[in-house]
Amino acid sequence: MNDEGQERDALDEWVADRLADVRLPADRRAKSLSGIEARLREHATREQPALTVHQPQSDKLRRRWRWTVVGLLASGVCLSWAALTMLPGRWDSIGANELAERAENQWQALGQWQAVRWDNENVVGSLSSYLRESPRRWQHLQTDLDREAIVFDLPKSGGKAARLYALQVDGRLSGLPTKPPQQPQTARNGQWVAAWQEGDRVFVLMVGGSTRDYWDRVRLGSSAVARTRSGEPSS
Repeated sequence: MNDEGQERDALDEWVADRLADVRLPADRRAKSLSGIEARLREHATREQPALTVHQPQSDKLRRRWRWTVVGLLASGVCLSWAALTMLPGRWDSIGANELAERAENQWQALGQWQAVRWDNENVVGSLSSYLRESPRRWQHLQTDLDREAIVFDLPKSGGKAARLYALQVDGRLSGLPTKPPQQPQTARNGQWVAAWQEGDRVFVLMVGGSTRDYWDRVRLGSSAVARTRSGEPSS
């Protein structure tokens, strides 16, 4: 194998190593990889004449020039991939367990916890109408579904903590129930997890304790309860 073939193999291996841990749905991953491969072929075709037009030079200088082009191309591919994974996407079949996994491992807090002010309609308007109790504080999150999602820290009940994640998805996700389920859909790391969707907003509730602790957090009736400006459910 000549030097050029070895360099191409090295680039393939380098890019594959850095993309191996990126989690995407299979269809979106395949589409993205196809786009990257097409872009690599396009750049390879376009750059080849530029390498052969220059005056003859030493093998060492030619290899250095090739690796400069390879490095710039690889950097561009990785930046494009990073932008693709950071932008809010469409996740038609995502479930409660995957949402909880992303909440624990991928969603990043932005700023500090803040006390809930009931005159802040942007925050109060992000609450689920099925929530039984008022949250203590809130925090912005950056997620793959909503760059300005909100997580609410709920009062401890019997020493058990609970958090409610609220994400604006604008039709990019479907398949979840339209209200809290009678039973949590899954359990993860000692917490019960339930996910539902109200309009264009998705909620993920993670509650420690037993299923009764879950029932104490949400209203499971057929209709939601409106809230007053104090945050308490109206009668």
